[in-house]
Amino acid sequence: IKEKMLIISIVYCFVCGVILYSARAASIICFITIVVYIIVNIYRESMKRKKHFVMGILFIVSVLMLQFFSLKIFNRYSEVVTHNDYTDAQRGTQSVMITSTDNSTSSRLIAWKYSLKLFKENWFIGVGTGDIQDELVKTYKENQWDYGAEKKLNPHNQFLHTSVALGLPGLILLIMNFTYPFLFTMKKKYWIYMIFIAVVFANCLAESVLEVQAGVMMFPFF
Repeated sequence: IKEKMLIISIVYCFVCGVILYSARAASIICFITIVVYIIVNIYRESMKRKKHFVMGILFIVSVLMLQFFSLKIFNRYSEVVTHNDYTDAQRGTQSVMITSTDNSTSSRLIAWKYSLKLFKENWFIGVGTGDIQDELVKTYKENQWDYGAEKKLNPHNQFLHTSVALGLPGLILLIMNFTYPFLFTMKKKYWIYMIFIAVVFANCLAESVLEVQAGVMMFPFF
């Protein structure tokens, strides 16, 4: 019992850290993982007892309450609404987003657009791992996106980042790094490992996870 309580406490601390970090994608993926894990375990022997089921529900409720109060302090989801309102107002015109409207959501969408453009121009071997940032800034300036050039934004998507840097061969190798272990874990029924691969994959859709030390050290280690 003490060991289980220790594990639950550690997990709760990690979840609190994710929420307080205010990362939208990470928070959503974290919550989905918790819900899926509890639902799956409801059908297992250890979760058939009422006590364990109630503990699972209380854990979800406490996480939702923490998320609710954190949004009162810093609501990054409002940026999505702001971006949608702005694009609705600009639909049908030739104007581009001005700097004052740039936020985390709009910046990602524009960075994805220009990263994809750069990939199409260098799809075979890419622009190189050492030149990708300079090439992106150059593309931003050519398309008069001063905000992205000033902040030197990366693609904020690992698959796009690898595609631009290493071309189609790099993208294929990156996808294989996820698909082969995932299929292997499904065959062997290594559920925890399979969930880990899925979580990292999902985070790679909104961040260049393997371009920072935290991601590079974490992924190969686990």
